[in-house]
Amino acid sequence: MYDRQEKTIYEYTVCNDDYTPAKTLNIPIQEFASNNEIAFWQIIQSYQLVDAYRKGELKGRLKEIAAELDEEDNPVIMLVKHKNN
Repeated sequence: MYDRQEKTIYEYTVCNDDYTPAKTLNIPIQEFASNNEIAFWQIIQSYQLVDAYRKGELKGRLKEIAAELDEEDNPVIMLVKHKNN
């Protein structure tokens, strides 16, 4: 991220806490949403979720979704929303 006023580049790391341990997300710039509700989106292949579920690496809502998936299912689109305080 580039701050035009400070003329400084900032790097950030986004982690998905539904993985154990938390998994770092690689978010290409085209995956950022253009509205105020959704921060960005990411496609997760079903076989990856099924594999992580079998290894006991998931928790929360992602675990619930993976429990119902088959490796051959369509990919899951994860919408990441801004946290409301």
